[in-house]
Amino acid sequence: MRWYNIEGVLVEVVQVLSSRRRYYLPRADIRDYLTGILSFRGMDLPYKCTYLRALEIYAQRNIDFVDALAVAHMERPYTGAIVSFDRDVDRIPGITRREP
Repeated sequence: MRWYNIEGVLVEVVQVLSSRRRYYLPRADIRDYLTGILSFRGMDLPYKCTYLRALEIYAQRNIDFVDALAVAHMERPYTGAIVSFDRDVDRIPGITRREP
């Protein structure tokens, strides 16, 4: 099976689970639920560790999941700075943000 847009699906699931209009789950619960699913033995995903790390960042820091995902990608082998207007990323140690 090919995973073309797993990141998009993860973002949507986190948004629905955290939505004030729907489930409004705490970040730690979202992390725990999705970590459980992503950790299934048969779940062979590219960048699985990055997704798990993004969920951890999301649960620990007060930033959006999309930003947590960008930070987790930046932590892999460091490739430079994140280009973003979002200053929330500045609170993550070791990550450099540049304005576009």
